[in-house]
Amino acid sequence: MKKISLLVLVCMIFSLCFTSCSVLLAKDNTPEHTHSYATEWSFDATNHYNVCSCGSQSNVAKHADDNNDGACDVCAIILDNTHVFDDEWTTDATNHWHAALCGHDVVDAKAAHTADDLGNCTVCGVKVSSPTIADVAAAIELALAQDYAAKSGSVFYSHQYIDEWDEYYTVTNISYFDKAEGYLHVIDLAESTETWYYAIGDSVWSVTSEAGTIGPNADEYSGDNLEGFYFNGAILGYSDDAKAFGVADLLDAFHFMGESALIALESEVVSGEDGDVYTFSFGVPYYAGVYLVKVEFTLDQTSYYADNVYIGVATLEDGVDVTIEYEIDENGDFVLDEDWNRVVKSVSIADGIEPEYNDFYSIEQGDTIAPPVTPEDSVMPSFDLVDAEGNVIGESVEISLGTPVTYVIVPESGSFILDPITATVTDADGNETWSVNAGTWNDGELSLSAYGEGTYVVTVSSAIYSVQFTVNAVAPALESFEVGVYDNAMYDYVASTETTISVNGSFDFKALVNSYAPDGYTYAVTGGTAYSVENVYSNINSFTATEAGTYTLTLTSTADTTKTASVTINVIEGEVKTVESVLKGDYEATFYGTPFYEITFTPFYDGQLFGTLTVVDNNAGTLTGEYQYGYDNGVIEIMDANWNPIDTFTITIDANLNLTFNSNFAMERVEAGTDVEPIDALVDQVFSDGTYYLTFSNYDGEYYAQLADVFMGMPTVGIAFSSYSVGDLNMWDEYELTLVQDVDGSMGTNPLDGYVGYVNSDFTSISFFNPDSGDQVTYTLYNPYA
Repeated sequence: MKKISLLVLVCMIFSLCFTSCSVLLAKDNTPEHTHSYATEWSFDATNHYNVCSCGSQSNVAKHADDNNDGACDVCAIILDNTHVFDDEWTTDATNHWHAALCGHDVVDAKAAHTADDLGNCTVCGVKVSSPTIADVAAAIELALAQDYAAKSGSVFYSHQYIDEWDEYYTVTNISYFDKAEGYLHVIDLAESTETWYYAIGDSVWSVTSEAGTIGPNADEYSGDNLEGFYFNGAILGYSDDAKAFGVADLLDAFHFMGESALIALESEVVSGEDGDVYTFSFGVPYYAGVYLVKVEFTLDQTSYYADNVYIGVATLEDGVDVTIEYEIDENGDFVLDEDWNRVVKSVSIADGIEPEYNDFYSIEQGDTIAPPVTPEDSVMPSFDLVDAEGNVIGESVEISLGTPVTYVIVPESGSFILDPITATVTDADGNETWSVNAGTWNDGELSLSAYGEGTYVVTVSSAIYSVQFTVNAVAPALESFEVGVYDNAMYDYVASTETTISVNGSFDFKALVNSYAPDGYTYAVTGGTAYSVENVYSNINSFTATEAGTYTLTLTSTADTTKTASVTINVIEGEVKTVESVLKGDYEATFYGTPFYEITFTPFYDGQLFGTLTVVDNNAGTLTGEYQYGYDNGVIEIMDANWNPIDTFTITIDANLNLTFNSNFAMERVEAGTDVEPIDALVDQVFSDGTYYLTFSNYDGEYYAQLADVFMGMPTVGIAFSSYSVGDLNMWDEYELTLVQDVDGSMGTNPLDGYVGYVNSDFTSISFFNPDSGDQVTYTLYNPYA
């Protein structure tokens, strides 16, 4: 208040000095005063006004600051003596500060710049000096810090191939990539194609291309590809943290991998005429060796973006110049990661190795290009479903079981290019069901397939619109109707008009109809009464006769009683079977109709229910084993030479005195006696015959074996192996090994040429048999690291 009073006093003095008043005499001789107000403003803490020399005030009004600059809009007095400053920095070559917005010649927080290692002020962020680049990491950080179009560039990829004359030739592929606004833009100059990719949820869409294709491209790009441009899947895939979005990002990803690699990162800065060259190298293992990666680049001396990027990749195989040590568990087995790859413990490269870089990449920066379409432009306000005749479907449709139906999704306006369509199916109770399978496709189609009769509700939805209709799934008309008799050799039901069984023997039957047609039936038997029919499963029944004769079995469809089919059953007198006779004889277990095992029961003496069991593998021509057997209450117990029970396989006798080999299968069928699948049991197992060994591996879901020299350790022969499959039953105990390639010719003649091999059911040995010469080789499980 004191300051304000002083100002008022000063103003009054100035007014007295420079403002005059006219003094007149009134009629009563008293002076009469005429006011003359100063044009300058006078003011106090609250108001401003014009003052007369007599002290009178005119134009009195309160201060106002409508423009919020800290001063009165009329008299310009600084209110509360406060200034208003800009939040943004103002800079020159030396300092930075906040300028006043109140119109006064004042600044705030003025200070000299302080530069960081990249030459940017640590306070205001402007570049004030040349950067200090002490190492490769600092150079990459500087490249990432620039505003240049670091999200795009051109990739020049060259690979050296060797031709049939052992001469190298180079194939070069040039492509351009750009990632912006959720899109990945790829131009392949070698193929003359240009494509924009965009990801929505789990779907990756090709927006435009030279061929004009539009729709999902899941086989070409994945969502991860759109998250980051994968430079080389085999290398950058080594770590999820090594994603690259552009040129500088790619260098950063490689440098990260170098710091994380089992072969330590090596880097250096080399001075040249055109500036410093930054180089680093590292190695990462893969299933058969190690990738060596060498990276070098420069920085543009004006903008400091990454320039002249060169990447070379060399491949060295394990066991030649590279030694890879894998993690081994307490059982001597390889430790596997979550993707079933062996966990690498260490990698070492022989001294003096000069790697040959056969894959070359060079990267150049590029300009960002705007995407051709945005998601907002591609949303459908509404759509219809149209059938094959071009008619819009109604509130309900009828489809036949097992017959796919396709409807076209037609947008009212806009485009469905990037508007993903989903379809859900619910049953009559509102529960989601798979009885009707609904799928949408890249060209805007809805495909329906029904597998169960009933009424279902299908809802087809975009982001903002949906169509709902009812589907009546009905069985197709009954067109064919036959009697199907189970064939033990084919492991399937085949149409038959006549079959033969022994007295007390049986066979399974059912009705064979066209796909998805109703297969219900009734049956009638003529020709005798000494028979029985027992339901086995669903519409499968079993026929048994206790007297010889000729019977006729007739099936009548319950869906169409005009459809009938018959089979003649010849029941003949067979050998009178007793437990004693069954346990004294030779049997064959067949596989796909081919004798597989010979099984011989030899009682210790006639009439006894115990003795010697001999099992011979017909395919390998070898004795699988000699065992002891004993019979008790319908169960045959298998024992070793010391009468200890074994569970490698089992043999039982049913009520009709039929043998079952292993479990729940008739004599002609074979099933493994263990729950372990060889695909899992064989991976990372090593088998040896003393000269060579076999190692089984899993590469991306495919299974292989390598035949190698025990002493040299060099892979020589690759072998693919696969299991037999019988109908819906997988026979996991027997695997066929097939020779696929001879890798190393220096080994001479392949020792397994012409051989067929089988993995024995206990997974501890593998036998190779030459059907022409009768020779065989057996490999047994061993630990090469012991």
